[in-house]
Amino acid sequence: MLRVRLLGAFGVSAGPHLLSIGVAGQRLVAMLALAEQSVSRSRAAATLWPDIPESRASANLRATLWRLLRLPHRIVEATPFELRLPPDWQVDTRELVALARLLLDRTSVLTDAQLSAAIRINLYEDLLPNHTNEAWLHPERERFRQLRLHCLEALCERLTSARWHGAAVDCALAAVRADPHRESASIALINAHLAQGNYRDAVRHYDAYRSRLRQDLGAEPSPMFNQALLGRTQTAAPDIQRNFNPIRYTT
Repeated sequence: MLRVRLLGAFGVSAGPHLLSIGVAGQRLVAMLALAEQSVSRSRAAATLWPDIPESRASANLRATLWRLLRLPHRIVEATPFELRLPPDWQVDTRELVALARLLLDRTSVLTDAQLSAAIRINLYEDLLPNHTNEAWLHPERERFRQLRLHCLEALCERLTSARWHGAAVDCALAAVRADPHRESASIALINAHLAQGNYRDAVRHYDAYRSRLRQDLGAEPSPMFNQALLGRTQTAAPDIQRNFNPIRYTT
């Protein structure tokens, strides 16, 4: 089974074996893997080599294709006009998109098997973080960053509801690590702690998040953040209630 990895480090593998396809081949495969349909040769050349004349860009594309087509595995399907990855390839970003469609659909109910499969998908790394000079990747990188953060939060919520507390906390911690100032990620983490009965951990993260906002942004958590937590701590032990010091907002 051929597989492309774009989250974290780039990789193309055939079973357990990594394939060496060169820098230009990596760029072309990454672009085709992110595309939802076939890509015209002219678009591929203009995207990958935007700063040189069209004739030279087309020549670079032909040379890249020639090297890829000499490999023992079929890396790219090419016609005189269009390029695409073989349809039976597995691509990690496509798995992420499929998971997002499932998790973010509030009408869907996930089975334990689906939750288990969701946990195994890579939601912890950004899209090709080392390819910083590729201008065409910048919007794609932000898209997948936001997508995986929403997936982490939604998966945390579903795992919390299913009482898979350890996995829920792990997902929320990953979202917080990715964006320490993201309020929804902190709410997901605190709710996961509270669902497990770990009130001290919930209060500890609440205080840490509030301090981080003050120090880094000169801001306070929103009223929604404060109110979402206030009701959940009313069932805590008395000493936890004393230590929980929510912000009092006035209108």
